[in-house]
Amino acid sequence: MTGVQTCALPICALHAAIAETIERQFPAQATEEPELVAHHYTRAGEPRAAIPYWLKAAQRAIARSAAPEAIAQLGRGLDLIKQIAEGRERDALELDLRIALVQVLISARGHAAAEVGQNLTRLRELCTTAGDGPRLTMVLMSLTSFHQMRGEPRIAFGFRSEEHTSELQS
Repeated sequence: MTGVQTCALPICALHAAIAETIERQFPAQATEEPELVAHHYTRAGEPRAAIPYWLKAAQRAIARSAAPEAIAQLGRGLDLIKQIAEGRERDALELDLRIALVQVLISARGHAAAEVGQNLTRLRELCTTAGDGPRLTMVLMSLTSFHQMRGEPRIAFGFRSEEHTSELQS
């Protein structure tokens, strides 16, 4: 098992076995109910296995216009990120979770919501660290819009200038 143990060893092993059984013997259920697999991997203390399922569960919730559910599921995935050692794998997982979270937060709470800005700021850090120019440009565009919607034109202009520089380097 990987990650920090969140339960007693026999219970962790049971949760891991349930998740693996669902994946192997009931792949349709794993596809239709990714939150079930995510839950068992989370309880098993296996964040690397759980996080992609929390993201899939959130994407399914978004498709059903269930924003609060999607926000909660993405939050569970982000909570698990802390259990993975810092590095590229962790950053890539966090990047995917936060991109989905920003999209659902914008639709549920509006572009100027504080949580949107917090997540965009973290996305900017992740994209810069990863050297992901195309995503960085999109994040900078979103930060520009975020600050414009909050009535902060000077800050928005700064991100617009940075966005232009990022586009030239991509």
